[in-house]
Amino acid sequence: MRTRGRRAVSLAELVRVTPELDAWLRETRRYLHMNPELSLQEVNTSRLVAGHLRELGIEHRTGVGGDGRSLFMSPEALAAAGITPGPTTGGTGVVALIRGE
Repeated sequence: MRTRGRRAVSLAELVRVTPELDAWLRETRRYLHMNPELSLQEVNTSRLVAGHLRELGIEHRTGVGGDGRSLFMSPEALAAAGITPGPTTGGTGVVALIRGE
């Protein structure tokens, strides 16, 4: 897979390169499965994700939708995920996201 002239790295490749990432992913997955939350009521999960985004220096907004979800809309983050912004929805200022094929 390529992203704007750069080769995308798969999760499996990252895990092989960085055992610390593998351990972190396993620990995070285990925590999430041991602390389930109802759909659209993921307050603790949202805090966990927001904390990791903050640690990584990724600009984001919390409380989107009133349930603590995080949202980050940097053009670089969207481009890296193969997503292009669409029009805002219903006067909310929230940008619809369109996944590129």
